Amino acid sequence: MLGYQHAGDTNTMTMYMRKLREKIEPHPLTPVFLKTVWGIGCLFLPRQEAILERTFPFTVNSP
Repeated sequence: MLGYQHAGDTNTMTMYMRKLREKIEPHPLTPVFLKTVWGIGCLFLPRQEAILERTFPFTVNSP
């Protein structure tokens, strides 16, 4: 729709991610399965990758 102004909550995605983390993460405040990559989106790490990341942390832009 042209000219439509969204009047809803701008934090809807954040809220859904928080609720999902509360359901699947052992420690939701330090997630290992659902990662947020700011400016890009969300990343799901399967169990094996999450365990490896917890043991050997890495970033997408590491040299």
